[in-house]
Amino acid sequence: MKTLDHKHMAPVRAAAAPTVGEFFIAAEAKIVAVEAAAGKTPERPSIAIHAYSGGMLRVSGYYAPVVVDCEGLHATKVAILKNHDTTLIVGQGEATITATDVDIAGIITGDITDKSTAAGDVVLQSRNGFVWQASIGVSPERVEWVEQDATAKANRRQWKGPLYIIRAGRLGETSLLAVGADETASAKIAAHAAHSWKGEIDMNFDDYVRSFGFDPATITEDQRVKCRARYDSEQALKASAAAAKTTGVQDPPAKKPEPVAAEAQGSIEQLVADEEADRERRAGITRLAATAIKVEGSNLAGIKDVAAKAIAGNLSVRDAELAMMRVARIQGPSIITRGDEPASAKVLMASLLMSCGMSDEKLAKDKDFGVGAESDKLISAAWPRRHITLQQVMAAALEADGVHAPHGGQALFDAVVGHAVRAGFSTIDLTGLIGTSGNKLLMDSFTTVDAVYPFVAQQVDVNNFLTYTAYRLNQTGAFAVLSPEGNLSHGVLTESAYTNKLNTSGMVIVLPRQAIVNDDQNAFQQLFRILGRDAALAVEDALMLKIMETSDVFYTAGQLNRITSNAFSEAGLAAAEAALAGMKDAKGAPIYARGKYVLVPPGLDYLARKIYTSASVQVVTSASTGQGEANVFAGKYQPKSSPYLAITTRAGGHATHWYFIADPDVLPAFQVAYLQGRRQPTVETADAEFKSPGMQWRCYFDFGVAQVDYRGAIKSSV
Repeated sequence: MKTLDHKHMAPVRAAAAPTVGEFFIAAEAKIVAVEAAAGKTPERPSIAIHAYSGGMLRVSGYYAPVVVDCEGLHATKVAILKNHDTTLIVGQGEATITATDVDIAGIITGDITDKSTAAGDVVLQSRNGFVWQASIGVSPERVEWVEQDATAKANRRQWKGPLYIIRAGRLGETSLLAVGADETASAKIAAHAAHSWKGEIDMNFDDYVRSFGFDPATITEDQRVKCRARYDSEQALKASAAAAKTTGVQDPPAKKPEPVAAEAQGSIEQLVADEEADRERRAGITRLAATAIKVEGSNLAGIKDVAAKAIAGNLSVRDAELAMMRVARIQGPSIITRGDEPASAKVLMASLLMSCGMSDEKLAKDKDFGVGAESDKLISAAWPRRHITLQQVMAAALEADGVHAPHGGQALFDAVVGHAVRAGFSTIDLTGLIGTSGNKLLMDSFTTVDAVYPFVAQQVDVNNFLTYTAYRLNQTGAFAVLSPEGNLSHGVLTESAYTNKLNTSGMVIVLPRQAIVNDDQNAFQQLFRILGRDAALAVEDALMLKIMETSDVFYTAGQLNRITSNAFSEAGLAAAEAALAGMKDAKGAPIYARGKYVLVPPGLDYLARKIYTSASVQVVTSASTGQGEANVFAGKYQPKSSPYLAITTRAGGHATHWYFIADPDVLPAFQVAYLQGRRQPTVETADAEFKSPGMQWRCYFDFGVAQVDYRGAIKSSV
């Protein structure tokens, strides 16, 4: 587990609110509007908000679920606003934070008699039956990352990674919204017209059921029993407290009101969570079906039937997707016809790649399929089989070895495994063929990632995994005219070192038995394509951490490569250009450093490309009229953008920090090193060709990243 420093982490919120640095939680609110007695001033309506129950949240900008540790939250007075607008004050409240829950109780302080005010509108709409939603803002101060399969404790529960835990944070303002941050959330504001005990709004059992998002007409018996248990418990509490109020005894000596039974509260919370999860499951299956029926040639009736059965049968979205693939798939012609010449391994490979979406033009350029006439002949042979499936490839491998190929499914899989165990494939290396095809899909995905690291960093090769030390050579002395004695002056080379070390990232790739039996082509190609993308992003991720360094050791004002108060613009770029050009060697002489790349977060990419491509820029004259002026930076410094720069949950991430980087082949600021020239992932056939789970390969990538020369990069911040 890793703790992320809040100083370098501006959290992203889940509500469309203007406040930066908070995320918002959809919550349940209850507005209590008390009628005034005759001749009396109306009491201030109160607001009760159940803000959080200690569970997982999905927050925009975070790659994994978020849990807020209630024990680390703190709050004082909490402002109650409308629509997160600080000018629309509704009231004020105080937070009660327990080990597992957060509740806010407050009063409406605004003028409730004037419906044009925020407070008046909230109360009026609530009395008329409008259901307001609430949004609770949390500003993280300390965030803990829980790795995959690791566990951590928060809110008296054990959580399994990957997820973020907000270990410390401040509870900020609360807002009432017409439309909440999460429109699918089951939490609602309970606001009703009738009232009884203690002047609070009361509701009958059916209304109580509706407040949790259930329909009283269709509720299950289990849901009814659990809702009734909590309803009765709350009603008993109200009656007991009302009796105490009536007698004027603050603490009745007979018996204090009992709190809502824990089992009743916990069971209904689980009901709400289960109902929400099931709604999302049904919606997910419906979205899948809507997408599948748009594919040309799809089995429309079959897809609709699968979707209906999946929803009724409680199938997961993933299982429903696999079922739809089986009925929607357009089967190509069989590649095995008795009497036909068996296809070669390369023809099968090319056919399989075509069926996975790779174009014949791209395959024709692949030297593994030959060159010239040889390549044309092979691609022509593969073209008629361009709809080949995994099972058809397996059947072809068996037929090539003279073994009868059963017709698909488990029987074909058993025949392939049995043949591999008894004798092994002699004519066609099936695992190698599929693995090589997968490797080509991986490389196609790897090379199409719009990564920055191949441009802004020096690319080098090393021979081993040892930490190696390299040197930047600085020269002292002067290149001078011969002395009267005919001697040249002496120069001295001084060394400043940097280190780099390779690490291996990788995984074992398994094509599950289920995917083979189901002839799931999509699972095969996605397995390798996602892996190729992840491999490229692994290098990008590692390099961006070096570039975004937050310790300010590589970037300092003393080294002249750190500029503050320098927003990205033509003027800002000019300042960075001057700073880079002013870099000097050990003896204080200029090294003539020249920039090549402008590296910006996505929010500045448009402006960077505009400066790079525009022949002129607009300036403002004293008369405040636009006037064109030559753009001296047109076509000069190539813009590059990486989303990693703006991820505020990562150390160094910031929406406005940008970097001016020299040509890495001339003055490398950063470096990516690879093992013995292998600058892409490697896929190899596993030692055991076939195992009961399916087919296996191993994929790995050896690389290392380093900071090299501070004189090759300028960091600017606002």
